[in-house]
Amino acid sequence: MDSRAWMPPRHLGPNRTTARRADRLVDVTERLARCLSYKNQGSVTVEFDGKSYNGDWELDGSLLEVTSFECGSNSTQLGNMQPETLAKMLLRELLQESRAKKLV
Repeated sequence: MDSRAWMPPRHLGPNRTTARRADRLVDVTERLARCLSYKNQGSVTVEFDGKSYNGDWELDGSLLEVTSFECGSNSTQLGNMQPETLAKMLLRELLQESRAKKLV
């Protein structure tokens, strides 16, 4: 055989699959670091129909659960929001559902 026989092309950099995997790994690592930097529990207060309502929230990994004495509990994935902000949104949703059921 000739020493100049066909050889597969050499890539100058990482292939696309490797680059995508590296990007995903960085994204997952950043999200994990963000979740670990949050405190694990707290309380929030929201105004609803002219009254103040309190709720407690707890973060378990990336799952946020909000509990209120007046209207029960709700949970969701944390995503890209701050836990306190999402907890207030969940508490308002709970209050709206309770108002629809005539509990609040």
